[in-house]
Amino acid sequence: MTIVEEIEDEVSRRFGRDWNLGVSTLMYPHDPIRAINEIVQAELGFKRIEIGLGKPLSGNEWVDEVIRLKEGRGIDYSLHVPFLFDDIAHPHPAVRRAYTDEVIDSIDLAVEIGAEDLVIHPGHLTINQSLPDVDALNYLKQPRDRYVENSISSLKRVVRYNRLHDVTLFVENLPFGLCDTLTEFNRVFGAVDGINFILDVGHANVSSSLGDFLQLEPKYLHLHDNMGSEDEHLKMGAGNLDFRGFFSCLLKQEGEKKVTLELYSLDDVVESLQLMSAILAEL
Repeated sequence: MTIVEEIEDEVSRRFGRDWNLGVSTLMYPHDPIRAINEIVQAELGFKRIEIGLGKPLSGNEWVDEVIRLKEGRGIDYSLHVPFLFDDIAHPHPAVRRAYTDEVIDSIDLAVEIGAEDLVIHPGHLTINQSLPDVDALNYLKQPRDRYVENSISSLKRVVRYNRLHDVTLFVENLPFGLCDTLTEFNRVFGAVDGINFILDVGHANVSSSLGDFLQLEPKYLHLHDNMGSEDEHLKMGAGNLDFRGFFSCLLKQEGEKKVTLELYSLDDVVESLQLMSAILAEL
């Protein structure tokens, strides 16, 4: 068996849980074809790949190749909205609309490539975070509530469009943006029907909210590590995240879990899988 199959089998056999391990193409956010090919050639056993784009890609050739790889290799896809063009809470209406259009375009792309799930960022505190803390500029900053309301409005528009397509929408907690706390998460998710929660474990470590978010028993997760202050996407074990405690908690939760490694290199993916296997063997 491959290492992914061994981990999934151990989780099922010893703990009676159903984990579906996946990997993001974040190692090449500009070239998902290269990422998919390297993931497949590494023979790690992944049957689910999250296509994580940095920006929208032009042309249809790459889409055709993604579909060919899916059909030829039996891969299941999920899709992440391009992370450089995802600020659906932006204060400027026209800019916010353009970013929300990108989410809608991503729904169309998900349908085209057969991706069941779409991962969405709820928005950033763009102007507030870009301006220095001086009186002359503080008047230009927006109340956080305004950003939250913008996000809710954009997500409602996305959900309305998705009724025509039925892609499963997952909204992710951010480390410095919106939904970084359980309180704000509850406000956004309480206002918008038709969205689901994906727990980004590394993001939650930065915002010191991992314990709170685990109470929601998320069905979809992103795994990566950091030192608790920056969103570094380090391999597991390279930061200060307590993965032993995290896995112990996650194994107590029932239902299928889509657990996706979101890292910057394939070597980091391999080493993270090895650490995951070692931790699970000790539990």
